Amino acid sequence: MKKKINIIYLLFMLFLVLLNYITKNSNILTLVLSSSLSVLLYNIFSELNIKSTLEKYKNKYKIYKITIIFISLLFIVFSILSFLMGSVMSIKGLNIINVLGVLFTLTIIIIKITSIFLEYTKYKKLGNKLFNIYLLLLLLITSISSILLYQVFKLDDYIKVLLLYSVNIMIFIIIMLLLYIFILRKNKVKVREKYNYKGIIRSILDINKSITIYNLIKEGYIYTSIIILYYTLINKYNYSYENTSIIIVNVYFYGIYFIKYISYILKKHLEVNSDNFSNQIIKVSNYLITITILLMIISGPICKILFSNNNFLFDLVVLIFFYTLYNYVMDISIKVTSSKINKISLLSGLIIKLVFEIPLINASYRMGSSLYFGSVLSIIIGMTTSTIISIIFINKKLKISILNNFSNILNIIYENIILCLILVLLTLIVKVENTSIIGSILVIIFYTFITILFYIIKKILKKKV
Repeated sequence: MKKKINIIYLLFMLFLVLLNYITKNSNILTLVLSSSLSVLLYNIFSELNIKSTLEKYKNKYKIYKITIIFISLLFIVFSILSFLMGSVMSIKGLNIINVLGVLFTLTIIIIKITSIFLEYTKYKKLGNKLFNIYLLLLLLITSISSILLYQVFKLDDYIKVLLLYSVNIMIFIIIMLLLYIFILRKNKVKVREKYNYKGIIRSILDINKSITIYNLIKEGYIYTSIIILYYTLINKYNYSYENTSIIIVNVYFYGIYFIKYISYILKKHLEVNSDNFSNQIIKVSNYLITITILLMIISGPICKILFSNNNFLFDLVVLIFFYTLYNYVMDISIKVTSSKINKISLLSGLIIKLVFEIPLINASYRMGSSLYFGSVLSIIIGMTTSTIISIIFINKKLKISILNNFSNILNIIYENIILCLILVLLTLIVKVENTSIIGSILVIIFYTFITILFYIIKKILKKKV
């Protein structure tokens, strides 16, 4: 299962690269806003307690239908809210696009529920594979549709986005019709069973609140930053809609999704457990700092290869460290500490981020930094706040003193300063910027080799000591 998920993530990254190339001179802010809203909604409904609810009843098809109807009614409410939200922002076509984005999210949720239901039928193998197959199909169809719409047809950008969503929704309708005709209707059974509809709905909504809040806030960091940056640049600094869109699309679509993917890959290689927590944090931090330093050095070539763009990743790469560490610590915190503590930790970080965001945007503007730097910095401060609070409560719960590992913390700082100096000095010899695509690939290989070599030598020396 993990391999399949990795493939989907990788294909999604490739799709983003493809989309960047085919929409070079195009404005896709409406797609960014609607997709961010879709991810936000998906994180609300992806943790629904479907399996346990199905297990409570014999007539699973009946429960499946009730679940679909209930979820669909909720999404009607969200569709209305998203329409009003889009209307308030006064961006052409955003209200309709938001509605289609919400409906698109509903299609993914329904497929996920259907795949879970099929696991309780004779079509168990299909149930295990259906969701991943559907996601892969969506990526394929969307990629083909994007090429056709942005390269062949001369239409307004919001019309193209509308058509992209419409194609995906049509694919869903076709698949569900086929599933109903050949599979779903065959699972209708007549079972005398009492149904407490309120109880069924309560059971469906019986979710791990800490995980749901965590997922929501994690996406909320990004969504709120998009909105705040959009209004600040347009209303306060009189940026044009086009320039504002370019900044937001580059940073909060291509850039942030790249960060998310790298963070996802890194986290998969980390053992998330609470045993000897303070030592674990030190090891994870050391690992992440090394990766972050390397990525900062090679961010230019990465942008050259993937995005054919200026080095907008440089200001974002440091977020990898904080984003991954935040995910790592919160995973442990949810397992170890109480739901109340997790809520305090998560909400404190988001509030701090929202309080500091506009002042930091203004400060970065006055200092001549990247226009989005203040916004990204507010995300880092917010996530750091949540991480520190969680670490304090985890240590208290596990009765660990992080001060005992103070010398190890100093060693980490010392070691990574040496690595940073080595890589920076090498940039004077091996130029990182303004290289060809082949040159960029060679630069990435070279600096990655140096970093791995440094890591190996460091381990050998530690063993000898």
